[in-house]
Amino acid sequence: MRGRGATLAEAFAGAATAMTAAICDPAKVGAGASVPIECSAPDPELLLIDWLNALVYEMATRRMLFARFDVTVEGNHLKALAWG
Repeated sequence: MRGRGATLAEAFAGAATAMTAAICDPAKVGAGASVPIECSAPDPELLLIDWLNALVYEMATRRMLFARFDVTVEGNHLKALAWG
């Protein structure tokens, strides 16, 4: 699984899309509802892990899949909206 982008935020969104692609075709996931997600970590590598773990938690508890992500990374803090 890889996330690529011109910015760290784009790479994190790409990693989230790749994770969804491991489960299903992201193109078949609707974007009817958005879920806010925030997390913090001491470095970018741990922030990526926290971000993906937060998505897994939201998918499990809300019984949703996500296919679109609007991610902002400022320092060690991530704010995102995930649509699914």
